[in-house]
Amino acid sequence: MFSVMTPDEKLLYHFFLGTGCRDHEVTFASWADINFQKQTYTVRSKPEVGFFVKNHESRTVRLPDRLIADLKAHKEKAHERWIFSSKGQAANHSLRRLKKIALRAGLNCGTCKTTVQKGSYYKEQSVAVSCRTDPVCEHIYLHRLRKTAATRWLEAGKISVRTNPRCSGFWPRRN
Repeated sequence: MFSVMTPDEKLLYHFFLGTGCRDHEVTFASWADINFQKQTYTVRSKPEVGFFVKNHESRTVRLPDRLIADLKAHKEKAHERWIFSSKGQAANHSLRRLKKIALRAGLNCGTCKTTVQKGSYYKEQSVAVSCRTDPVCEHIYLHRLRKTAATRWLEAGKISVRTNPRCSGFWPRRN
């Protein structure tokens, strides 16, 4: 899937994989949350934009070296508050974008069918579509990236399920 991504898309989804964060935790990631010296990302609520961390518990995530290097390069050309922005706003719709990328990469299962709204604002209609031709595959979802991050940390010995049984405990420690 990464082979068909643009550089900005690669950074976004590497961020998901490197942090194990949830959709809105990535959407509202700001440059102020990144500590380049400690190589960390602090997930914190931003009530001014209506974002609150699950269980209202801020936490700090260690970032892989490669992700830190990519973020530094991205910051040089970024002039926004948000790491991932569109027209000055936090860029959301990461799942919709991931589904479009999966369709481009030819990774959809081809069997999912659903109904979507198409047409103009004044003349919308429900249309049946398939994931063969539209980005609607039900097998593509963001939480898989979170699970993959946790699995990688577990396999690398950076977390222990026995000592960190809660999902929010799935953050790697330095060796």
